[in-house]
Amino acid sequence: MKLLQVKNIIYLLLKERGVNMSKIIAIDAGTTESGYVVFNKKPLGIIDKGKISNEELLQKLIEKKYEYTILEMVQSYGMAVGNTVFETCVWIGRFIQANAKTYCKRYYRKEPKVYFASSTKVNDKILRSIMIDIWGNKGTKKKPGGTYGFTKDAWQALVIGTLFIAKSKKLEYVGGGIFYNTNKKRKENIKGEVKND
Repeated sequence: MKLLQVKNIIYLLLKERGVNMSKIIAIDAGTTESGYVVFNKKPLGIIDKGKISNEELLQKLIEKKYEYTILEMVQSYGMAVGNTVFETCVWIGRFIQANAKTYCKRYYRKEPKVYFASSTKVNDKILRSIMIDIWGNKGTKKKPGGTYGFTKDAWQALVIGTLFIAKSKKLEYVGGGIFYNTNKKRKENIKGEVKND
């Protein structure tokens, strides 16, 4: 069987099981609440975001069955940690289990820092600024921009979701919201729109 035929069969089987084949959910898990962002694949865009209780998010994952679940993973730095870290790990496992029949990817906190800023020393404020370059300003209530309504935990979910999208499209971040598409050998934004120098 050809690879394309196999992919089509897998796609149909997942769709038959109720998997939403056009959505990506990125999650920044916490002990009791988690930030999340839902992306539409085609056309690419942010369609939902927020911070809700872990129970609500777990139910959302069970009901919606997203094609891709992207999570920020807890990482050890060799120091003692408290119960909250272990509780977060439990929730990450529950979120993965809820979407076990679909693709789950975990990123450690340093991975988007290295990808977007080539340094592990950048802080959340710098990553937030990069996300605004990529997705657009917040805007106002009357004229909401691409990142309108984001809160702290949803920002981190946006970061890891954007990292997943960029890597899956084989994009290298150049800066100023622009990527280099290694397949097409051109500069473009996250949505694939060509950007001339």
